[in-house]
Amino acid sequence: MSANTGSQVMASRGNVLVVDDDQSIRSVLCAVLGEDGFNTTSASGAEEALGKVGNGNFDVVITDVRMSGMDGLELQRRVKAQDEQVEVVIITAYGDIAMSVQAMKQGAYDFLTKPFDTIDHVVLVTRRAAEKAQMARRLQRLADAFAPRERLSGLVGASEPMQAVYRRIVQLAKTDSTVLLLGETGTGKEMTVRAIHNLSARKDAPFVAVNCGSLPESLLESELFGHTKGSFTGASSTKLGLFASASGGSILLDEIEAAKQGTQIALLRVLDSMKIRPIGSSKSQKVDVRVFAASNDDLESRVEDGSFRKDLYYRLVSAIITLPPLRERRSDVPILAEYFLRLYSKTYGLPKKRLSPRASELIMRYDWPGNVRELKHAIEHGVIFSSGPVVGPRDLPKAITSCPAPASFIPLPELERRHIEEALRLSAFNKARAAKLLGLSRQALYRKIERLGIELESVTSGNGQV
Repeated sequence: MSANTGSQVMASRGNVLVVDDDQSIRSVLCAVLGEDGFNTTSASGAEEALGKVGNGNFDVVITDVRMSGMDGLELQRRVKAQDEQVEVVIITAYGDIAMSVQAMKQGAYDFLTKPFDTIDHVVLVTRRAAEKAQMARRLQRLADAFAPRERLSGLVGASEPMQAVYRRIVQLAKTDSTVLLLGETGTGKEMTVRAIHNLSARKDAPFVAVNCGSLPESLLESELFGHTKGSFTGASSTKLGLFASASGGSILLDEIEAAKQGTQIALLRVLDSMKIRPIGSSKSQKVDVRVFAASNDDLESRVEDGSFRKDLYYRLVSAIITLPPLRERRSDVPILAEYFLRLYSKTYGLPKKRLSPRASELIMRYDWPGNVRELKHAIEHGVIFSSGPVVGPRDLPKAITSCPAPASFIPLPELERRHIEEALRLSAFNKARAAKLLGLSRQALYRKIERLGIELESVTSGNGQV
């Protein structure tokens, strides 16, 4: 048993357990990964490794497939049973393709063949596996924060725009104010309202949502406020309205811009007095309900053209949450995709699936006019139609695969600069390694860095943003 701690200069890239019955392999991998910033621990066999996984917090387990006693495939299965968020990388010998395929089918992140082609490839695979495991844990923390979990999908994301939304959710959960949510269709407005409701003192009371654009005005008022028997043709019995049904809890008025003037007046009266009057009744009744409204339209323009009442608008805007479209938070696309891959693999009783590199490139390039909802359905489509563990381009909806590549060309010097900067990041700013990745001599790399004016400080500050 051995433990190597990564470089103290940079923040830890994560925790890695190296399992191999060959001491020299363990030592080399621990040394190289430790130099790259990982905290490394080693085990000489599967039984020892399982004990360490049970007592540790590992992001990645790198294991040889052929060991005395329990083999690497069985170790992989047991590690995943203990902690499904740990990523497993299998080491196989050249020619052992069948074993590699079996490992991938069981959910291995990747496999490495020994003797290793380059140690840089080992480092790169480990980095990506650790990033994936850490992303999965961030998703789990988000899932734990916003219940119920199955309603989380519109709220997954680690980008700054979504962090701002989370902060607003926490703030507004402590109050009872009316809240207006703005954002394009599919950005997660109802999910956000549910999160606020579930974190508030009203969490154990009803949550009711109604789409104001789905019903004509006469039926909408009946739906919202209820009616008495015989109050209009077809009113064969007294009906309780949604405001009364939500008493003690929360109500969401979605597509509020679709409400006609008469309904707007009635809503303003309810917001001012917290009293409703069912259609056909001469008596008002008190309700205790928190009101949320949502719109995918420009309400200010509606106020200006007279289709939306100014007094109702000002009554709604005391607290606003604006949800960003997915194209403005592209860094969240892979996080959401990973969440939906897990969700739908589990829903359909399939082994956990993953996106191919090309499919990942396509979903990052696409603009997602339908936002999170469209991405959710695209990943579900991919999970259903992929025949193996990998979702490829042909498994995604045609709208995504037919999306044209960006028309503008990047000037060659800028392209060269980006390529060198990426190599520097991948090599943890080790110029010798970066030169090797680029197929250059160290001196040639130095000359290019000087010629292109690449400043290592600016590259370092951008680390992780590519």
